[in-house]
Amino acid sequence: MSNLPIFDSRGQPVFPTSISPAELAATRERVAARTQAAIDARLKQEADARADVARRQAEQGAAELDAYREQARSAFLSSGGSVSEFVDAWPGLRREHLVEQARERVTLSQRTIAKTKEELRESGRYSM
Repeated sequence: MSNLPIFDSRGQPVFPTSISPAELAATRERVAARTQAAIDARLKQEADARADVARRQAEQGAAELDAYREQARSAFLSSGGSVSEFVDAWPGLRREHLVEQARERVTLSQRTIAKTKEELRESGRYSM
């Protein structure tokens, strides 16, 4: 057999190669390992991103609750209540605030979608 290259129909050189079944299996395993490593890295990246979003939401919620507590405390005291009465009333106020905020956040996306649909319908670019 000569060492001269063979050319395909497009004029590209094709070099005859031979590979053993063991080499083929090893190549497949390396490719599968690289692919699995990429998938694992992507899954870890997505999990880290979800954890980061959850952490930021928790921090934002804690900051909002602290701000609400100060507002409620000021309003309570300016209405004639005492500090000890506010301390007793805070758990109920906190619970009501959290329920109200949860409802607001749940319905916000629904309201946003409805508003966007209405704007599109009025613009003539959307119809049902």
